[in-house]
Amino acid sequence: MLDQLVREIRAILQEAARESLSAGWAELRSEFDVEPALFLEPMRLEAAPLVVHFDSEDMLLCSPGRSGMMCEFFTEEGDDLHASVRGLATAVVAGNYSERVRLGSVAIEAKWLAEEREVTMLHNVLEVPGSTDKGWRSVSYEPF
Repeated sequence: MLDQLVREIRAILQEAARESLSAGWAELRSEFDVEPALFLEPMRLEAAPLVVHFDSEDMLLCSPGRSGMMCEFFTEEGDDLHASVRGLATAVVAGNYSERVRLGSVAIEAKWLAEEREVTMLHNVLEVPGSTDKGWRSVSYEPF
């Protein structure tokens, strides 16, 4: 089942980045050292990469951008999993993915449009005392 999921997500990433891949502006790599992972890497640092780790047959970990963001998608979501990954990949490639980083902390908030709705995810590895009072620094990415 995991092999099938890897092929399906690879097809989604290829579809989202077809023009960039064919023009040589991005590359799609696969690595299977520890667990399967797909890397959609733009050739320009101003654009956001997207890494998809197949943590298990139950969960995908997507790491968009260059700030350490991590988005979790669960395979029990069925077709919603494909729609979620497709929306994120399309936003990353189109430059419609943005992040903001809380000053003085490791908190990252990501936003993107997927199927005409705004998706917001927060990734916070640990709580830093006093950081909730601080502002945010915006991070935006160019299209592939």
